[in-house]
Amino acid sequence: MTNDTMRADTVTRQALAAYVAKAQVGEVLQAYAFGCDEKDREALLGVFTEDARATYDGQTWLEAGTTIVDWLLEALGGLSYSQHMITTPRTTIDGGTAHAVGYLNAHQLAGTDPATLIRMNARYDCDLRPVDGRWRISSLTLTVGWFDSGAPAS
Repeated sequence: MTNDTMRADTVTRQALAAYVAKAQVGEVLQAYAFGCDEKDREALLGVFTEDARATYDGQTWLEAGTTIVDWLLEALGGLSYSQHMITTPRTTIDGGTAHAVGYLNAHQLAGTDPATLIRMNARYDCDLRPVDGRWRISSLTLTVGWFDSGAPAS
């Protein structure tokens, strides 16, 4: 095997590893969204590191994965319907860490009255790191772009 072939093989492996890591990070954000919508405590605990931090639209930083999950479940508890759609994130891998930016379009319903519809667009900035071979969120910042509540336009 020539040096050029070995170099090309190394580059291909590195590129493949980066693509796989980016796909895995995207899966974590989708698991987070699905866990929120299903109000699934175990799923949500599985996306955060134990020492994770999160802030939702400039509120106080929540410290620890369990604290974040407890806060999420309480915040989502009164909703009869929730749909979090997060775009494919823009992900940067830097060795053993990742940074992902994804945009959120959320629809939520409190009760059954359409007049309680809540619509929101926001941005997630997340730092992730592997724990036991799986990417997990170590820091999450949600910044609301716009928020609307009330009956949908006819």
